Amino acid sequence: MPVKFRDSININDSYTLPATDGSADQVIKTDGSGNLSFTNQSGGGQTLNVEKNILTGDGSATAFTVSSTIASENNTQIYIDGVYQSKDNYSTSGTTVTFSTAPPNGAEIEIIHYVSVQGVIKTDKSTADGSNTAFTSSLTILDENNTQVYIDGVYQSKDNYTTSGNIVTLSTAPGNGAIVEIVHIKASDVSTISGNQFTGNGSTTAFTLSKSIEDENTTFVFINGVYQEKTMYSISGTTLTFSTAPQSGYSIEVMHFTTISLEAGATIQKGTTTQRPSSPIGGLTRWNTTTLKLEVWNGTAWYNIGPDYPFTADATLVTADNNTQKVSETTY
Repeated sequence: MPVKFRDSININDSYTLPATDGSADQVIKTDGSGNLSFTNQSGGGQTLNVEKNILTGDGSATAFTVSSTIASENNTQIYIDGVYQSKDNYSTSGTTVTFSTAPPNGAEIEIIHYVSVQGVIKTDKSTADGSNTAFTSSLTILDENNTQVYIDGVYQSKDNYTTSGNIVTLSTAPGNGAIVEIVHIKASDVSTISGNQFTGNGSTTAFTLSKSIEDENTTFVFINGVYQEKTMYSISGTTLTFSTAPQSGYSIEVMHFTTISLEAGATIQKGTTTQRPSSPIGGLTRWNTTTLKLEVWNGTAWYNIGPDYPFTADATLVTADNNTQKVSETTY
């Protein structure tokens, strides 16, 4: 069925797209020269910036200082000797992270801080009852690569759960009383998060990733659900190399947060045709960098918003009719 998002867009007029991800409304505007601009009503563009702080416990200190002010504890992930720490185990204030219990003497504390991210980071916690396998996220999940799930601090491989809408379904019910924590990164461009899975054979130390990585601080690596400190591996281009070969049969999962670099004010999703979300929600709008067109998912298929090929508009009115853009007195 043809999609009609508005009867017309006047030159230098704007059209507000409904927000679908909890962020401020997105605005589309044409300048009469075939150019479309995408802005956020709240203004200001951002770049994903991930900082890593590695500290050492002394058995008595509970407060530790990081290099940047933490706006929300949802923007942090903390591991002590590779074990993920639930948000219940610490609090944040300014540049200080305070644990409820002092980390042991000599324990390595790794604090991952998302200083800025184009989108939102949301953490949802639930207590398992021993039989329930479905847990609810407060935001709709477009791609399970955008999630991290922990049960009592143990990371869960993507093989252990599926996502649909805002429901995360585990293959096995967690034990009664177990804490299930869903970390959901709602980035404006879902292609900014990618995942790779491998299996160790006891001798191989080098594994090939699907994307080149410039900064290992933007990666999370887990072996059999146990987080690997950055000192346990190195990354060069598409090659991930462990200092010690993972044991035979052990699962290896790598999550990579690609740096977002959008024009200032741009908050609409963008990416190639092959990078379209696997399970989009109705109304999702994105800029296709393959076709160079704005497109929308109507719940069944992708439809273009705009002409079938580049154009230069001389008229003062652009109309959308039956999914075909018509421009009066237009040069092609």
